[in-house]
Amino acid sequence: MDAFEKLIENVKVLKEGEDLNFSSKAMETR
Repeated sequence: MDAFEKLIENVKVLKEGEDLNFSSKAMETR
């Protein structure tokens, strides 16, 4: 169970990181 929860946490962090990168790129293109 711990490993599974860790995996979900990692996915959440990755998704947030991608969203941040996307936002940064969107700001740069403007």
